[in-house]
Amino acid sequence: MVLGRLFSKPKDDSAQLVSVQTAPDHLSVKTDAPIISVLGAKGGTGCTSVAINLSAALSGLFGGATIIDGNFQLPDVAYVLGKEPEHSLLDLLYRTPDIDEHLFSACAREATDLDAKLKLLSPPLNGEAALKADLTQLAQCITLLGSYTNCWVVDLPKHLDRHLVTFLDASTKIVLVLEATVSSLAACNRWLATFRELDYPTERIICVVNRSGSKYNKAIETQLGGAFGEIVSHQIPNAAQIMWESTANGAPPVLAYPSSPYARAIKNLAASIYRDIQGEESRVQSA
Repeated sequence: MVLGRLFSKPKDDSAQLVSVQTAPDHLSVKTDAPIISVLGAKGGTGCTSVAINLSAALSGLFGGATIIDGNFQLPDVAYVLGKEPEHSLLDLLYRTPDIDEHLFSACAREATDLDAKLKLLSPPLNGEAALKADLTQLAQCITLLGSYTNCWVVDLPKHLDRHLVTFLDASTKIVLVLEATVSSLAACNRWLATFRELDYPTERIICVVNRSGSKYNKAIETQLGGAFGEIVSHQIPNAAQIMWESTANGAPPVLAYPSSPYARAIKNLAASIYRDIQGEESRVQSA
C-alpha cells in the first residue's frame, strides 16, 4: 500500500530544525479558522492561480483571509502578486508557539492593494525554507493562530510525503485542481485513490477543472459527467489574457475583473465552500 510505504520512511533530520511546542496560555483559546488546501493533481494545472483567486473570493465572504505559500522549495505566490515580504513564514515557524499579534501582522502583509483584509504569508523566495521547515510544522503552527485570521488558503506542493498527509489531515477542505487532459485526469484519479486510502470523506474534497472551454479539451470535458463519483466538481474557464494582465499588475483577476466569467466561476466555488463550512459550524453548535 502507498501509505504503508510512505509512513515507514525514516524521519528527516531537517524536520528537527524548527521546534513546535505546546501552545502557551495566550494561544490556548482561539477561534478555529477553516483551512482550505489547494493541491494540483500534477504540475502545470494552474493550482497557484486558483489558490490566489480563491483566497480573494473567500476573503470577501469571511471578512478576511490569509493565503500561505506552502511550496517551501519553489514559492511563487509572492511573485504572482508582485510582493516581496520583508518577513517570511520562517519567522513565524521559528517563534512558534511564542507568536503574538504584532509578529503575525509583521509577517502576514497585504497580498494586494485591492483588498486590505487579504494577507500573504510566504516562505523565503530563495527556497531556503525547504531545508529548514516542513508542512507538519506549518500545520501545527497555523492551528494555533486561528484567532489572527478568518480563513486560511494554502497553496500546497504536489509531492506526496508524510508531511503533506499531515497537513491534509488538518485541512477543512481539499481543492484538487486538474485540467481536462488524459494525463491530468489520470493524476487526479491517483490522488482520489490516496484520499480514499486515507479515509477522507468525499464532502471534504472538491475537484476543480481549470482552464475549461479550450477547443483542444472539449472531447474530454464532455465525458467528465461521472468522472468524480460523489465528489463535487467545479469548472473554471480559461482566462489567459486577464491572467497575464493581472500578474503584470499584481492583482488577482477575481478582484481586478470581478464581472468576468473566470471571476464568477471562482466566486461560485468560494460560495460553495463558504456554505459548507457555515453549515457544518451550525450543525456542531446545535449538537
